[in-house]
Amino acid sequence: MRLTLVGTADAFNAAGRGHSCTWIDELAEAPVMVDFGPTALMGLNRCGLDPRELAGIALTHLHGDHFGGLPLLWIDALYARPRTAPLSILGPPGTREAVLGIVRAFYGDVVDRELPFTVEWTEIRPGQAVSWLGLEVRAWHAPHLEPPALSLGLRLARPGGPGVAFTGDTQLTADVLAGLRGADIAVVECSALEPPAGKHVTWVEWCDALAGLGVPRVVLTHLGADVRAAADRIRREAPDDVEVIVGEDGIRI
Repeated sequence: MRLTLVGTADAFNAAGRGHSCTWIDELAEAPVMVDFGPTALMGLNRCGLDPRELAGIALTHLHGDHFGGLPLLWIDALYARPRTAPLSILGPPGTREAVLGIVRAFYGDVVDRELPFTVEWTEIRPGQAVSWLGLEVRAWHAPHLEPPALSLGLRLARPGGPGVAFTGDTQLTADVLAGLRGADIAVVECSALEPPAGKHVTWVEWCDALAGLGVPRVVLTHLGADVRAAADRIRREAPDDVEVIVGEDGIRI
């Protein structure tokens, strides 16, 4: 399993980085991504990654910085780099309606045109597990949005094999920690160095929570500028049993 951090910033592109999203090789049947914000296509191009290779995209929630790049991917697949392979999109309830709606908002009736590829939709709720592209995907509630909207944490794993967990945007709760526990690697949001951070998690909270979690490698993403500037401090303060990686656009893990 290999990860490429296509983008590592928060919604505001703090420190000039791209919106948080991750490309995953050698886990599913073909490469997949988690989240696809407005800068995702640019990030793929900078990383030398071809979106036609993607088998699927898993969305943690339906905020613009996490799925707002899909209209650009849609027209890229129609006109710039024509796609023929199916594309599978997984996300919380309302994903299909939201994605088609944002494509229509960007490009009008292009969403109604016949595609040279199929789009397959899978919706998942907290507490559910589904089979997706040869993976088992488990979801838990990530407290971030006001009901009835849902934000998810996701764990993607081969049956009986390695797995990677993503917090999405969240506050830190027992359910979030349970979803991460035992993953081979966890990609976690870290929007600020210290509280308060609204409905997000800070490094101070992670520093207290990671010890004994059973996750050997933790990648911090969705970073505010203060977190990125404190990378040396974070590495010093990290628990001894965890390798903490401060995310940077374009790095491969």
